[in-house]
Amino acid sequence: MSYTRINKFGQGVSNDAVNNPITYCIGKTIDNSFQHGTTAFGQQCLPCQVIMSQACAAQWTDVCEMCSHNKNISYPNNLQNCNSINDVVNKNMNAGQVLIYNTFATKYLTNIYEGTKIQEPFDPLVASSPIITYWIGGFRTYEVLDTENVDNCIVMNKILDNPYIAQDILVNIYKTMKRKKTLYKLNGTRLGSFFKRETGSHLTM
Repeated sequence: MSYTRINKFGQGVSNDAVNNPITYCIGKTIDNSFQHGTTAFGQQCLPCQVIMSQACAAQWTDVCEMCSHNKNISYPNNLQNCNSINDVVNKNMNAGQVLIYNTFATKYLTNIYEGTKIQEPFDPLVASSPIITYWIGGFRTYEVLDTENVDNCIVMNKILDNPYIAQDILVNIYKTMKRKKTLYKLNGTRLGSFFKRETGSHLTM
C-alpha cells in the first residue's frame, strides 16, 4: 500500500475554476460568500486589488474592462497609504478607477527603493492558492520602456483620458525619463504630446 506525497496531494485543485482568484474578485455578492467564504472576495479587498492589477497589467481582458467600470466609492485603495493624495476618499475615486490606477502602477513600475516586500497566499484557506506579492513603503520609480508601443497600451490611454487618476505616476514617469535623458523617445506619442502640453517644453535629450 502506498500513499501520495503531501507535495503531490490535491494538485488538480489549482486548475478547478472555483479556485480561480478572479472569481473571488468579480463583484461582492452572497454567491461569492457561499462559494469562497469571507476571507477574500470582492474587488475592494487587498488580495483582489493586488492580483487584479497584476493580471490586468499583463493583459487587459474583458474582465478588466468590466471591473474598470465599477462605480463603488465605499472602499479605499489598499495598495496605497491612507495619507496618499490618491486615496479613494480624498479624490472621490471609484473602484474601477482604483483598478486602473493600480494596473498602471504595476505595468510601469521599474524600481522600488527601501520598501518592504510582502508575499502571502491569495487565499490562506486554499493550499493551492497563488502567492501574491506587494510592497509597503519605499520610493518608487516609473518609466515607459516600450516607447514604440505605448500608444497601443489600453491602460495608458485610459490614464491619458483622465490624467487626474494617476497624476503622481505621470509626474514620476516624466521626471525619471528626464533624468535618464530618454524623454525624446516619447516624441510622436500621445504621452509625449501630453507632456509637451503640460510642461510647455520640448522632449529632448
